[in-house]
Amino acid sequence: MRNLAVVAALALTTPAWGAGIGTTVGVGTGAVVGLGYSLNADYPSTSMGFFPSFDLRLDPLIIQVHALETLVSLSNDEIFLGANAYYILARPSFQGGWEGVVAPGGGVDLFGNPFGLVVDAEVLFGIQYQGDIGVGVYVVPALGVLLGDVDTALVTGGTVQFSVWFGG
Repeated sequence: MRNLAVVAALALTTPAWGAGIGTTVGVGTGAVVGLGYSLNADYPSTSMGFFPSFDLRLDPLIIQVHALETLVSLSNDEIFLGANAYYILARPSFQGGWEGVVAPGGGVDLFGNPFGLVVDAEVLFGIQYQGDIGVGVYVVPALGVLLGDVDTALVTGGTVQFSVWFGG
């Protein structure tokens, strides 16, 4: 835990990095708040509804944590823990302060009743405006594996994400 605090402190104090906090909602079948991963009817959707993520942006990293989904799952006597992380590799500039984004990354979703773990690779493609308030629209295809009590399967999906953040 101490090492994580040191890394976080260094990341937040390094002038080359910008820090931003925001939220993302997505629509689709996968990654952020999709309508479901599982190819097997025995597993619940890895997403219980249309919930925004909590985003931490430490340029060039984007980390999305699905905190609201976790709270809702606990109230339904289930468990869901999920997070995604992306590393921005390319950021071509456009007119008016807009920029493109290409960021490979991945996600991990853990859910129970029955137990399942989804690990996937994703690439975030999109366009964003980064000022005091940032906004972005992204397409995020995903390919991964479902490991669980009932089955193991290859899973595919993708989302369209809409993101808003402050700072950065």
